[in-house]
Amino acid sequence: MNFDTIIKNLENAIKACYNLGGTHHKINLGKPASSGECEEVEGKLGNSIPEGLKRVISEFASSIEFDWFLPGNMVPPPPFDHISSGYLSWNIKKLFDLEANRKSWIDTVFTDPEDKYARLWHHSFSFMSIVNGDMLAIDTTRSNDGPVVYLSHEKSMAHGYVLAENFLTFISNWSELGCPGPEFWQMMPFIGSNTSGIDPECPNALQWKEWFGIKNN
Repeated sequence: MNFDTIIKNLENAIKACYNLGGTHHKINLGKPASSGECEEVEGKLGNSIPEGLKRVISEFASSIEFDWFLPGNMVPPPPFDHISSGYLSWNIKKLFDLEANRKSWIDTVFTDPEDKYARLWHHSFSFMSIVNGDMLAIDTTRSNDGPVVYLSHEKSMAHGYVLAENFLTFISNWSELGCPGPEFWQMMPFIGSNTSGIDPECPNALQWKEWFGIKNN
C-alpha cells in the first residue's frame, strides 16, 4: 500500500471541509513504531497486534489523529444528512487501554461468549473508541488479519457490520471518503450490507465526494 495516498486523501478532506466553512485540526502523525516498541506493547497485552494494524503502525505511523467538522448550521442532502464530521485515530500507546475497555464490557455486560451478540466482543481487538461508547475493532475469529468490524454496546443493528476485509483496506477505503464518522450512522450510506464493507466507489460515495468537494488522485 502507498501510505502517501492515505495522507493525500485526508488532506483532500480537510481542504473540502475548509471550503465549506468547516473546522479541522492539523493531521497529527506519530513516527513508525520500532519492533521493540511493538513487542513491548504485545507483552503488556498478552497477545499479538493484528497483522494489518501492526504493519501500519510499524511502517507508516504509530499514531494518527485526524478530524473535521462541518459548520453547525450545515446539513448535507439525503442520504448524507446525518454526516457532520470525520475522524480517524489509532495509537500504539493506547492499545492496552482500548483492550481494557473492551474487556470491561465483557466483564459487565457481554459475559456469555456463546451469546450471538456477545461473541464478537469476546473475539476482537479494538483500535478506536467512539464518543457514544461503541468501538471499532478487528475480528480475530477468522485470522490475524481479519475484517474491521463495528462493535455496538446498545444492541444496535450496526453491531458486527463489516467495515472492510482488513485494516489496510479499511483505512484506504474510508480515507477516500474523508473518514465520515466514526459513528455507524455517518458511515451507513456507503455500506451496502452487513458484510460488504465501505465502498468508496458506490453511487452514494460518488455523490458524497461530489457534494463534499473531494478530489481523489
